[in-house]
Amino acid sequence: EAFDDCFSKAVGVSNSSIILDSFMRAKSHDSSHGFKTLPSYGRLNGTRGDGWCAEKNDENQWLQVDLGKIIEVCAVATQGDINGNEWVIDFKLALSKSFEGRWPTYKDANDLEVKFRREGGSNTINQHPLEVPVYARYIRFLPVTWKGQICLRVEVYGSVSKFAIY
Repeated sequence: EAFDDCFSKAVGVSNSSIILDSFMRAKSHDSSHGFKTLPSYGRLNGTRGDGWCAEKNDENQWLQVDLGKIIEVCAVATQGDINGNEWVIDFKLALSKSFEGRWPTYKDANDLEVKFRREGGSNTINQHPLEVPVYARYIRFLPVTWKGQICLRVEVYGSVSKFAIY
């Protein structure tokens, strides 16, 4: 499979019938806005609530997606909140094959931790390729910097490889 095809292979985070609401979790959500910022609202191009927004603005927050099975993750895409005024600027990724397992942060080919950067406003879609694809079932988006409040909508790209050894 050509790496260039990666962005056309969304795993379905934006579709709640593929990645169920219960497959999306977060350390917190901003309950001061009622139910408008639930983790399950953190879907790329989502229109429910205001996307996922964390209760606190600190680097301990995360949005997690359970992909349902181990896949070869080769890219992610991000947006900010739906109202258009709050978003994550820089973030890291942590990926795991099992929920109880370790959550190593994503590293490049030189074994250096990668910090991804979003460009543009809240509704701008940014695609972020992974230089080294990773096999994972769970992926966490770890905000590092943000504008206003930590808010995210996401998609994951990749495929199940018949050659994968789990």
